[in-house]
Amino acid sequence: MAINQVTLQARIPFDLEIKNADDEKRAFLGFTVSVRRNYKPEGEEYYPEDLIYCKAFGNTATFINNYFGKGDNLILQGELRRDEDYEKDGETQKGQMYVHITPGGVHFQNGNGGGEGGGSKKSSGGSSKSSSKPSGKSSSAGKAPGKKLNPLAKKKSII
Repeated sequence: MAINQVTLQARIPFDLEIKNADDEKRAFLGFTVSVRRNYKPEGEEYYPEDLIYCKAFGNTATFINNYFGKGDNLILQGELRRDEDYEKDGETQKGQMYVHITPGGVHFQNGNGGGEGGGSKKSSGGSSKSSSKPSGKSSSAGKAPGKKLNPLAKKKSII
């Protein structure tokens, strides 16, 4: 038996746009995350990063859209999948590879919440399996209007 499981520690580099947000069962969120490689090439200042396309559906899509935004770090768990092949100009094209985020496969990473440049959003419940450190800044200056902080941003870590 083969195991198809992917775990990513990633950052959201672009704004999120959910589809069918009014119907949680049909909600869809296609988004890209940036994942840093484990090495830095000799002579380079920065670690290389890869952009990985992800898809989330239903409550998982709504949760990501409500609690994360551009610049936020998160941990994702899912399965590697590929879209169906399709015809283009008479040739068969291979479908795009993506990570299908499994239900419950989204976790806060320490550092999300309240800091400048982060895009943490609404706080109306929800759950997470990891805790977040306080950021030291309690104002939401620099945030987009109507967006609230991560619900765990003010709580102290128990670790």
